[in-house]
Amino acid sequence: MDWTELENMLKGDPLQTGPRLRQELLEAARLGQILHRTGILADQDLASALDIQKQVGGLLGEILVQLGYCSEEDISWALGCQYAETLLGQVLLKRRLVTPEQLQQAYERVRQGEAESLPEVLVTSGVVTPEELTSTLSSQYQEVRLGQILFISGYLTEEQLTEGLRRQSETGELLGEALCALGHCDPTVIQTALSQQLGGG
Repeated sequence: MDWTELENMLKGDPLQTGPRLRQELLEAARLGQILHRTGILADQDLASALDIQKQVGGLLGEILVQLGYCSEEDISWALGCQYAETLLGQVLLKRRLVTPEQLQQAYERVRQGEAESLPEVLVTSGVVTPEELTSTLSSQYQEVRLGQILFISGYLTEEQLTEGLRRQSETGELLGEALCALGHCDPTVIQTALSQQLGGG
């Protein structure tokens, strides 16, 4: 699938899709791309699911499961990958190791299939050193684990996690703070998940 063409199609239809819906569709396309590039999802199945999502709405992950194209475990795994890539980009920007333009170019190269992952593109293109990447990845690990624990344990739906990540990216809050502010989790749930995280559970 031509990811640039897909994004242009979604961005170029302002009468049918408002800004928020266009953003949700682009995020869904990223989720679909992760499933596609790892061989879980066929090209035509992804195109069909995205078309249904654009027409009737809903979450791409739920549509893919309902159509029988992916399992719930596949969706959980891909959401974890999507979350990790998003968070890595945010941390690199905050540390001023990349510019927004460099990050966008790296995402584009991954979307076009030139590389398997964001870290691979950033290191091979010389944007960050392996040492800088290792340091950044270890600092983001705790946030990634928290999101995974909350999602897999059933404390959050896919939609709630996506909302929390969006707010985190807009405000710079910790994920737990963002989820509490949105009313998706209370501090007790966050503490429970953090305890599991520290215990390696």
